[in-house]
Amino acid sequence: MKKISLKVKIIISVFVVIFIVGASAIYWIFNYTNDNFILQEKNNLKVVTEQKLKEIEVIFNSNLLLSKTAAAQPFIINFLKEDNPTIQDIDILEHLEFCNVEGVFSAIYLMNLNGDVLVSTNTSFVGQNYSFRDYFQGAVKGDVYIDSALGVTSHELGFYIATPIKSDDVILGVMVFKMTPTFLEDFIKPIDTIGGGHLMLVDEYGVILSSDKKERIFSSLGKLSKETQSIIAEKRVFEGIDIQPLDYDAVYNDVRGGMTSSVISFYDVHDRADELVILLKLKNAPFYLILEEDLAPYLYLSRQIAFILIFWIAILEIIIMITIIFIINHFLNPLRQIKEAVQSVMNGDLNVRVNIKTGDEIEELANYFNKMADNLKKSKLDVDKKISERTKQLEGLNKSMIGREKKMIELKKKINNSKK
Repeated sequence: MKKISLKVKIIISVFVVIFIVGASAIYWIFNYTNDNFILQEKNNLKVVTEQKLKEIEVIFNSNLLLSKTAAAQPFIINFLKEDNPTIQDIDILEHLEFCNVEGVFSAIYLMNLNGDVLVSTNTSFVGQNYSFRDYFQGAVKGDVYIDSALGVTSHELGFYIATPIKSDDVILGVMVFKMTPTFLEDFIKPIDTIGGGHLMLVDEYGVILSSDKKERIFSSLGKLSKETQSIIAEKRVFEGIDIQPLDYDAVYNDVRGGMTSSVISFYDVHDRADELVILLKLKNAPFYLILEEDLAPYLYLSRQIAFILIFWIAILEIIIMITIIFIINHFLNPLRQIKEAVQSVMNGDLNVRVNIKTGDEIEELANYFNKMADNLKKSKLDVDKKISERTKQLEGLNKSMIGREKKMIELKKKINNSKK
């Protein structure tokens, strides 16, 4: 089995550690960058939506103030106190038409407590009874009421501001200002954002009243429950409209749940894209402004940022790895010298010495090796000297033995000759 050198072991160990730390850092940075980038963009989009919401609220609030002012005029109050007020009274009609000087309202009309229209800028409303409308029922209770519905007379969608007309806290009738959705055209349009944001205004039932995607108008965010369908039918809110649901169930649930603010991420099956929805409720009105934004560009940007960071981390890891290898080589080089010296000693070269000046344990090891080599050389010299002396002794003894043998041979020869 081939042995792995210490250098290779150290390099592999360092590489594994750097890889694990680097991979963990890359994973953390990717998720942290992605999450924080998306979170930041969510906050930015919410600010954009809030700005649009305030602009729409300004319109409603200014018209609300106008309706209160118009309904508080003494001659209006006196008109409703009459036993038989004149239908389409000229003075009252002039007052109502004056309130519509900018043409913001498709109709302004005055109703008695029975819900009958007495005076209207739209003559088709005169004599009609709208007591079934929520805005009328809310106003006769003493509060200004804002509502939306499809007109049963005009067959046009309208936003209604109904103001109670009071005299000494006694309600005499209701004044209604009806706005058409055209006033929203400057607000409900595509937003110049990275994902090309789309806006929608929906009512409390989750039905879309205005959208820059016209095909969505009168669709519902989610599937309407049978109970909600019954309420809409009973109140004739969208009479004659077949309301089809979109797949914005999470947003629909927040609307029906009365949420005033929410941020929802989901996959839009119709657009086949990950989307972000910002939901905000208008103050003093039963409407919700919704911003729908495609998340793909944000995910792309966040991933680009993450990949750039990952690239530089990878470059940094490579630089660290090269540096560590250089350092390892630098520090292991003295050990290599000691190893080569040991091999030389094993091969019989006792004159080899190492000159290492590192000021650490490796220098001490080198000094110990040099001392060991000196001791080995000294021991070898001592042994060689003793062997030489002993060899000389053995040689002298050997010569002596040889001389004795010669004498013994000669003696034997003499004995043999004497016997003859």
